[in-house]
Amino acid sequence: MSRTIERELSKTIREKRAQLQVIREEVENLIDYLELLEARARDKNKPTTAHSEVIKRFRVK
Repeated sequence: MSRTIERELSKTIREKRAQLQVIREEVENLIDYLELLEARARDKNKPTTAHSEVIKRFRVK
């Protein structure tokens, strides 16, 4: 294989790896968002605790 082809392949592989990383991060964010929506749906009719109550209960500053 010539040097030019090797360089072009290496460049293409680097670009594809970078694209794949971006896609993986986006999928991970979408999965997290889906889990959040599912949790909200599960807890829809359950009583909630105010932020101030949580701070008092756990003594968070």
